[in-house]
Amino acid sequence: AAFVEGQTYVCDGQEISVHIAAYGKSAAGSELVSSVNKPFPVRWDWRAAAEYAEIEIRDERFRVNELVVNNRDRLIVIWHWYEVDGSRETSGVRVKLRQFIALLTGNPAGGQHIIMTVRDPADAEAGRSELQNAAAVLFQDDDR
Repeated sequence: AAFVEGQTYVCDGQEISVHIAAYGKSAAGSELVSSVNKPFPVRWDWRAAAEYAEIEIRDERFRVNELVVNNRDRLIVIWHWYEVDGSRETSGVRVKLRQFIALLTGNPAGGQHIIMTVRDPADAEAGRSELQNAAAVLFQDDDR
């Protein structure tokens, strides 16, 4: 990644971690979508249910990838999505396609992988609510 920024915020008493990995033009070993880019550490002994969640930021609704992870005695809810060439995507294949089209048109596109995490919410639904509230506040000045 060209840069990775991580920050933990407290929203309504709950810690929300946000990580943004920004990638410039694709180069070997530094790709936005890659098998090594995971929204959680590979070493976790985890069970996850992967789905989509629909969130709203500044009156815009969009889908994000959602993982509900049970790691030993911990519950973790993770939302993640990609932003490339001005649009949000949940599919790595679509991101690769957008980058390929941009490359063909002479305008190689980088992008970002955004990951939001809440650890130990009361339950998965409470975690979703906490992530939605945090996203609405943290990304309210987003240019999109």
